[in-house]
Amino acid sequence: MNEHAKSAKPVTYSVTEARARLSELLARAAKGEDIHLTRNGKPYARISGEAPPEKPRRPKVGAFEGQFSLPDNWDEIPTGFETLT
Repeated sequence: MNEHAKSAKPVTYSVTEARARLSELLARAAKGEDIHLTRNGKPYARISGEAPPEKPRRPKVGAFEGQFSLPDNWDEIPTGFETLT
């Protein structure tokens, strides 16, 4: 983050000034800075970066415990396939 993004107070620009510096303001917002715009001295709009997408969550080990059961012979090789080779 840059020094602007570290500040807790949002930076304020007039719409006219923001129009002239739009590329810079968008880059700063993408880095996490909150930018407020005013028109005639009154709050008008806000530019802020988009939150990063959340990673898909994987189930935790043991998350499905007790929801299904395996038969006692689940790891035995089935018979009847010997002739296929």
